[in-house]
Amino acid sequence: MKLVKYYKMKSSISSEVTGIKSEKEQLIDFVDFENNTPERISKYGVNHFELLDDTFDMTKFKAHVQANETDVLSSVFLSSDGFFINNKLRTILEEYKISNYRFMDVKIHGHQCADWKYFFLNIESISNIDYKKSIFVINKRIKSLRKPEFEKEINSPINSFKDLVKENKRITKEEGVLFSSYPKKIVMDEYFDLLRPEIDTVMWCSEELKRRIEKEKISGVEFMELNVEEVFIK
Repeated sequence: MKLVKYYKMKSSISSEVTGIKSEKEQLIDFVDFENNTPERISKYGVNHFELLDDTFDMTKFKAHVQANETDVLSSVFLSSDGFFINNKLRTILEEYKISNYRFMDVKIHGHQCADWKYFFLNIESISNIDYKKSIFVINKRIKSLRKPEFEKEINSPINSFKDLVKENKRITKEEGVLFSSYPKKIVMDEYFDLLRPEIDTVMWCSEELKRRIEKEKISGVEFMELNVEEVFIK
């Protein structure tokens, strides 16, 4: 097996990046907000595990009046399903291996957005983990609060994502909401530079792709350490 390094990748809401005085997303509403319904808000706000279908209208997004034009736009819509990106980043990503995805044309509305050209990089949630070879333990839910003395083994076998969800419900009930399972070691079946693993709601980015994004000075994106000690590729 090969040891690899991944980072969490997400769009930035830093005011220094977005241009918005308060830390808010750049895409904030629909241009035809008068047509908003609870069903519409839910459809574009919840986490979709599969690729988006053609019932999603990607032409009605409205930018905050203060929003800068960055390479990646932060959004209140579809935040777990992918990224709103420009052609500069799209060209870079096409050189790398991405898990099941599609590019969708997007229309952004706003007084400053007449010439903005963006796509939505939609990435499907995938099952790419060998659970039998991976290691999950119980500890504090918040990473900074974890200590070796808090760590407990999980006695029940974890052979699937369904098993992991079931175990987390048991932990919450028996140990309290401050505790959860977390992966000490993840073994993945296949290597991707950018993926959306089913155990997370945030994209994982390879160290190689992260370096390229930083080298090309892609704006509007930030990286965080994974909540995993080791990741291996079979």
